[in-house]
Amino acid sequence: MIVADFRSIETEEFWLEERRCTIEGNGTELHYGDEIEVTVTPDNGFHFVGWSDDMANTNPVRRFVMTEHFDWDIYPVCESDETYTLEVYADPEEGGTVTVSPQKEEYHMDERVDLVATPAEGWRFAGWHSRYWSDSSRETSVDIYRDMTIEARFVEIEGDGE
Repeated sequence: MIVADFRSIETEEFWLEERRCTIEGNGTELHYGDEIEVTVTPDNGFHFVGWSDDMANTNPVRRFVMTEHFDWDIYPVCESDETYTLEVYADPEEGGTVTVSPQKEEYHMDERVDLVATPAEGWRFAGWHSRYWSDSSRETSVDIYRDMTIEARFVEIEGDGE
């Protein structure tokens, strides 16, 4: 007989810290074929937004059937109630353009934002810079954790002297 110990789900640190929610279930010892029901309770300052495999499912109560091939990578997604702003600009402005995705007025804590710097003709990309973060890749991502202002620095390419 194969037994799944539900307590291991409840006490795994990554469920509590990274997901910012607590998960409770209907039992401590489950066998394959058993149905389990889990309830997600967001920690203070967070709210439940969906499940990793189905973000349209905003019900914090979910039932699973324990099978041999159960997907243990399914987890609840909880976001911070706090929001932050992100300002991104090219320096100098004529040096190139920046693309921010997703482009929004406000972001939740730990929300990932993709940045792309595209140099104008005669310019090269020199790096991303802010008070709290920097990166040298032309295409990169940043996780939002506070109000941030990021500049994409461009340097004019000098001629070969002819």
